[in-house]
Amino acid sequence: MNRPSSARIAILAILAILAILAILGILVAAACSCRPRGQLPQPDVSRYVDGGERVDEDPGADLGRGPRFIGSIVFRRGSSELLAREEQVLDEAVELLREYPTLRVEISGHTDTSECSGAKCAELGLARARVVEEFLADYGIDPGRIEVRSGGADEPIDANSTSKGRGKNRRSEFTILSR
Repeated sequence: MNRPSSARIAILAILAILAILAILGILVAAACSCRPRGQLPQPDVSRYVDGGERVDEDPGADLGRGPRFIGSIVFRRGSSELLAREEQVLDEAVELLREYPTLRVEISGHTDTSECSGAKCAELGLARARVVEEFLADYGIDPGRIEVRSGGADEPIDANSTSKGRGKNRRSEFTILSR
């Protein structure tokens, strides 16, 4: 009867250990929803300007001034802290600004009417816009291409009479200023 040599057993043991480590690495990577700043996925080609115009198909397209693009970044009540679930919208903004290096944008921060009043709403709105600006700067987007402002509670996109509407109003959004 042929018994495997000790060298063959050692090689098989090493291969088994490597396979287990590879599987563990895949499981850990899949379980971790975070990634270090500066490491973005490949560009998502499904980005749209409001109204359905694709911005990544025709770099010569006139984006003009004024259309909102990508989407709103929402916040918890009374907070200017970025939520992990908003990472996709922010990544898309970074990629778009990288693809169009002359694009200038405005980031406006907004609140709902129940989380603050008067000057406090203006301050919170500005803090929300600034945190988005800082995120973009962390990924290498020149802050000179970005203007920030507060819309406070004065520019709702939905009714403040419902919790769903108030949730939509707690946001920052992008507006194209120039190409």
